[in-house]
Amino acid sequence: MLQQDIVKTLFSDTSFNKTYHLGAINSINWARILAQTVYYFSAYFKLRRTLPYELSDSTIQFCVPTGNFGDVLAGYYAKKLGLPMEKLVVATNANDILSRFWKTGRYEKSASAAVEGEEDDELVDEGSAQTLPVGGSGDGSQGGAVAETLSPAMDILVSSNFERLLFYLALEGTTAGAVAVDGEVDGGRAAKIRVAGQNVATWMSKLKTEGRVVVPKLSVEAARRDMIADRASDEQVRSFMSRYHAPPAHIGSCDRPPSRSRSTSPPSPSLARTSSTPTPPSDSWSPTASPPRSEPFLPTPFALHTYILFFFSAPSIVQIVLATAHPAKFNAAVSDALSAEPTFDFQRDIMPKEFDGLLDLPRRVYDCRGDPEDVKRVIVREVAKLVGDRKEAETNGASI
Repeated sequence: MLQQDIVKTLFSDTSFNKTYHLGAINSINWARILAQTVYYFSAYFKLRRTLPYELSDSTIQFCVPTGNFGDVLAGYYAKKLGLPMEKLVVATNANDILSRFWKTGRYEKSASAAVEGEEDDELVDEGSAQTLPVGGSGDGSQGGAVAETLSPAMDILVSSNFERLLFYLALEGTTAGAVAVDGEVDGGRAAKIRVAGQNVATWMSKLKTEGRVVVPKLSVEAARRDMIADRASDEQVRSFMSRYHAPPAHIGSCDRPPSRSRSTSPPSPSLARTSSTPTPPSDSWSPTASPPRSEPFLPTPFALHTYILFFFSAPSIVQIVLATAHPAKFNAAVSDALSAEPTFDFQRDIMPKEFDGLLDLPRRVYDCRGDPEDVKRVIVREVAKLVGDRKEAETNGASI
């Protein structure tokens, strides 16, 4: 059982959770998504203030590399709150359950034999989604089908936050007739919310036990209205990092996006890049995964590792690609992609000063067997130690 499954199992244990007050620091925690929603507004307005006149009529699009679907869900909320943007781009790696969903309407742990070209053949109009078994997925965990890639933070099969999006999609796909089956003839909002929640619970339960669910057509259409999705391979990630990294000698300062040239030809990568920091693998599929598949006009960093901009010549779209991780997290991947750069040095060019001596500091690591009960025992033991230390400190007149 993987970490995501263990965390969800612990959270679902209401008695244990009530006693030990568990909390998550990843995007399972709603507070993190709430904070990320603000980033979209901040980036949008900062970019609008700095765009040159000839790009002032451009449409802004956000492209989000994602595994657990938290950051892109924050973008969905920003869009629903009224932030003007093109369809959000959901960028995935080889663990492409999300990309396949937007193509086929199927949310399945293992890819079917045919993905392309059959998206509308299997979609159901409304009501309970169809489910079909997938071999090897009956234990309900994520294990067994997760591919190891250069972007390990995205190596997630079943995204925790996608269930949250499914609720809104189910809500849009809940018609008055479907509500009436539940005894609510008026089709009231409260009844629709209740029925949508029941539908999502059914979908997720069957996904765990049967491995595959075909989401109703109305819900899939709602997803396609606000988002598009694609994937990229490790080979494409390496190629992108190598192509758009420029050695420091070619770097120029740039506090605002440069004006677009009237030429339709993009500048050379060595001159286009305005930062020597390479794109981390968790952000490197974006041009490949972002329609239109034309050459990016000008990549340039924006807001210090948080966003990268891509200008497209046609149509007139300025794309903000979220850089969701620092390249320092990916020593092997970055070093491998830039191995042909004679002047590149990972320690010198990538590692933040704050990381100096980090590995020499004390560590607290607890080995567990991948069993929720074992994790519970570790929590109980460590909390007991903490409580004991606090009581001892209080007895001695100190505080911790």
